[in-house]
Amino acid sequence: MKKITLILSVALVSLLSTQSVHGQIFLDFTTLPQNTPITTQYVSQGLTVATQDANGNFGTAETTGVSPSDWTAPTGISNSTTGEYPTTEFLNLSFALPADVQSFTFNNYGDNGLSYYAAFNSTGTLLGTGNIAADQGETLITVNIPNVSLLKFSNGVTSEDSSWEFAVNSISYTEATAATPEPSTWAMLLGGVGLLAFWQKRTRGALL
Repeated sequence: MKKITLILSVALVSLLSTQSVHGQIFLDFTTLPQNTPITTQYVSQGLTVATQDANGNFGTAETTGVSPSDWTAPTGISNSTTGEYPTTEFLNLSFALPADVQSFTFNNYGDNGLSYYAAFNSTGTLLGTGNIAADQGETLITVNIPNVSLLKFSNGVTSEDSSWEFAVNSISYTEATAATPEPSTWAMLLGGVGLLAFWQKRTRGALL
C-alpha cells in the first residue's frame, strides 16, 4: 500500500507542476495602421482590449488617428473608439491567464495632471497603480507587477463632456500557459490508480 501511495503522490506532483509554465510576450502596437479597430488581433497572445466610459459602457478601441504636430509618438492603441476625439475615460487590457507585467510604453500627449494606470488580479484586488500624467511623448514605464488579470489605463476625466486622448504603444509581460503533461506522468498516475483498485479488490476478497 505504501508503494501505491508513493506512486500516486509522485504522479500528482508531476501533473500539478506541469500546469504552470510561462512565456515571455512583447507586443508592439505601433506596427498597426492608424484607425485600426482592435478586435481579436491579440487573442492568441492571451490579450483582449476594450475602451470603457465613465458609465461602465465598453467599446472597441482603435489605434490613434492622424496626429497633430505636437504628438511625437508613433501610432498606439488609444482610449477612443474612433482613434480621435471624443475619448472614453478608460482603456482596458485584459489577460486570459494571470500575467506578470514588466513594462509598457505610454503617450499622454501632454500633461492633463490626471492620467494613471491600475493593475488588478482575477478577484478585482488592486495590485498596483501609478500616475503617468506628467509623461509626454513615448515613455517607457517599468512596473513589474505579478498576477495581473486587468491592466486599466485612465485619463482621469470623469465628466462625460470632457476628453483627453492617450495611447499605449507597447507592452511586455510574462503569461502563465497551460502545459500538457508528459505521457509518462499520465502512465504513472493511471498505473497507481490501477494498483490501488487491484489492492482494494484483493483486500475485500480476503475479508469475505
